[in-house]
Amino acid sequence: MSHRVSKQTLKHDEFSESLFNGAEYLKRHATEVAALAVAVLIVIIGLVFWSQSRAKSGREAGVMLTSVHGALLGGQYQQAEQGYQEIIKRYGSSPAAKEAMVSLGNLKFRQGRYDEADQLYQRCVKSGGANVLVMHAAHTGMAACDEQRGDFTSAGDGYASFARAFPKEAFLAAEALLAAGRCYARAGLTAKARDAFRTVIESYGQTQALTQARAMSALLPPE
Repeated sequence: MSHRVSKQTLKHDEFSESLFNGAEYLKRHATEVAALAVAVLIVIIGLVFWSQSRAKSGREAGVMLTSVHGALLGGQYQQAEQGYQEIIKRYGSSPAAKEAMVSLGNLKFRQGRYDEADQLYQRCVKSGGANVLVMHAAHTGMAACDEQRGDFTSAGDGYASFARAFPKEAFLAAEALLAAGRCYARAGLTAKARDAFRTVIESYGQTQALTQARAMSALLPPE
């Protein structure tokens, strides 16, 4: 009497065979399998530890930055300067370090140490980053240093560079272009000044800078 084997039975047999073969493989290669499992576990633990370390490092930098800001506001300028330098040294690629560069640059700027401040602003700009306010402070800080040194052409270029880098930041870009136009006018570069003011009028008419741009443009010598 013949027995027909159903597909279900075949599948069950195939499954049983695969389990058996798998068990045999594990018996023969127990050491290799265990080593592979350990290796995978080490990688996973390493990734988790790295992620947690980055988060912890960011928290520590933020706490330290807040403390140093407090020292600055309290008039402890030497302590603030040392604190900002320590943050930059420890966390050189972090957002906190970039903020520390700008803050230390601002401190040096107020003390009339324009070359030192400029170096910090440049370092921040070169490091890049997504924080628009920090980048704005760095770009305009560089330009302000040029203004203080009497290099109005470079100052105008510095302010304009922020507007080019962040054209969608309407308020900040418009303010930077007003400053650029002012510096170009002081440098005797009337055409560049007019272009800066015209850009504000045509591209950032929705901002409060519009009235200032029109007024400052009207003060320029006629074309």
